[in-house]
Amino acid sequence: MSLKTMLDGKLLPRMYEALSKVDFESRKFSNDIESAKRDILNDLAKRKSNRPLRIVGPSSIGGCLRKLFLARISARPSPKYIPIHKRFKSICIMETGTSMHLRWQAMLHVLGLLKDLSDIEVETNVKDTDLWGTADGRLTIGDEQYLLEAKSMASYLHRKEKNAGEARAGYREQYQIYCAGLNLVGTCYLFENKDNSEIQEFVDPLDLSFMEEAVARTIMLNEQEYAFWLDGSKHCPDKEGMDMSSYVCSGCDWAVDCFKGDTTAIEEARHGIPPAYITHEERERFRERENLRRRSGACASGARFKLDSKVASRLVRGRGKSSSARIRSNSSSG
Repeated sequence: MSLKTMLDGKLLPRMYEALSKVDFESRKFSNDIESAKRDILNDLAKRKSNRPLRIVGPSSIGGCLRKLFLARISARPSPKYIPIHKRFKSICIMETGTSMHLRWQAMLHVLGLLKDLSDIEVETNVKDTDLWGTADGRLTIGDEQYLLEAKSMASYLHRKEKNAGEARAGYREQYQIYCAGLNLVGTCYLFENKDNSEIQEFVDPLDLSFMEEAVARTIMLNEQEYAFWLDGSKHCPDKEGMDMSSYVCSGCDWAVDCFKGDTTAIEEARHGIPPAYITHEERERFRERENLRRRSGACASGARFKLDSKVASRLVRGRGKSSSARIRSNSSSG
């Protein structure tokens, strides 16, 4: 199914229909939004996370495996100087994105599209893998449920997405992992222009065709970590950036040592305390699970990721062409 045929959206038409019933002359809608924000924050503060000890974030699995490995073993970052104004700018960008997410979550909750507080900041895990993260929301549209992904971006990026007619590959592949973990039928992306609040929506149907690579990279990362702690291996995954100025490397804490070939930080990390899950018994259980998964059948059937029969059958009927794009980390803020 082409994304360009779905630009009328799933969410925005229903949102505007609900907004048509709002009395904008009164303060009630604005007051309801502020009240919903407080309710969301209070609910999040009370929740107990089910985050496992070992995770791989959907936003990072498409990045450099060496970077993920060095983070896993708590390697000392390369010495570098970051000017104060750049640190402050990064904080401002993050806070702007957090504020935008809360505003959208509150508005959609008031309008009845995020029905319950439990549908906001939803933890998701692709069963029997370490792929774990938190999604913006779980939308109920008719009798179907979609992932909500809201992003704010500068005008030039907003215009770029609009001209492309679809969400970029890095976004799409990342959020397919969330969809798989929550058994949803697709993702509704809301892209907001930071400069003028213009909104555009793209709808991305569930497609697991690229998941084999995500899971394979996760397995490779785990094996390297086990080998480091248990076998004294001196190897780590290859670097995936071409040079220091590439997007993959420009924000990496270990880029300087990486391109120098300096392994001092890795040797120092070996004297640290391994995580609780690093045991010979757990490695054997891990390998047994992987062998079972390899024998469990093709990803497209839905069996590998334990999708429910309704979602799996819809996937097989309408998945379209297999995506061959390599998983990449997304690069914009929000």
